[in-house]
Amino acid sequence: TLHAMDLDDGTTRWTADLGGTYWMSSVAYEDGRVFALNYNGLLRAFDEATGQLLWAQQLNQRSYSAPVTVRNNYVYATGSGSGGTLDVVNAMTGGFVWTRSIGNGSISSPAVDASGVYSSHSCDTQGHSLFGVLLWELPSSCSGGGGKQVALDSATHRLYLRNARVGAVTTNVIVDTRTGAVGPTIPAGSPYAVGDDAAFTVANNVLVKIDPTTGTQVWSMTGDANETLVGPPNIVNDVVIVGGRSGKVYGFSTATGARVWTSTTGQPVPAIDEQNVSQPTAAISIGLGHVVVPTDSGLRVFSN
Repeated sequence: TLHAMDLDDGTTRWTADLGGTYWMSSVAYEDGRVFALNYNGLLRAFDEATGQLLWAQQLNQRSYSAPVTVRNNYVYATGSGSGGTLDVVNAMTGGFVWTRSIGNGSISSPAVDASGVYSSHSCDTQGHSLFGVLLWELPSSCSGGGGKQVALDSATHRLYLRNARVGAVTTNVIVDTRTGAVGPTIPAGSPYAVGDDAAFTVANNVLVKIDPTTGTQVWSMTGDANETLVGPPNIVNDVVIVGGRSGKVYGFSTATGARVWTSTTGQPVPAIDEQNVSQPTAAISIGLGHVVVPTDSGLRVFSN
């Protein structure tokens, strides 16, 4: 079920049944429209204010376990079943714009900027132009499914890959989105948050900042005693925000790692699940002066 809730008080504005074989759906938003994709590849657009169904489109594969992406009136989704495909749909009409074959389309969402569309899965990483032309592809000596969520820093043309196959090696690495050139290796951890020429991940229950030029650790920070921090983190106003299984939420300075604030949700914050399709992908979201934190049993919303 898709729930639209009032940001100020949490009251439900409208709901929509999404269906699907498993309890895995994803949503994205742009320009007054909410785009929802269920596990079976049924993509729908809803009016933000009323919940009115604007259009529905069945995508090309039978399994969609990666969150959908929207940018500049186009919706991007990767799916699997018979191989894998990258589907691009017009956000206004729901009509197909282009579809390309990829090695596998599970778990990891496409990343998009003004120059291209980038997808990475366990045995397949590609860069396409916005018109669907293959720009580059990393060599791989394996085949199969799976994947980990990528992070894109458009300003520096860096794509952060995790558990990706490069030749005969499975690695965590930064790739140049313009050429596909492989850069420094990076620590394994949660999906990265990137900004201001720095990157952050939660590795072994610790928040880590890395230097993207070298891939080396700059600093690491923990929560309170015996805290299990979970990722992915998120960044706003020079503060990196991360949750914990104790139910606390922490804000750390992106520059120094000093703790800026601590708050509590009252329920444990879940780590992102990049293996199963038993629940939606949950992560801390930021917008309109609010921080929205998923917990094991619901949502907590913070302001300022």
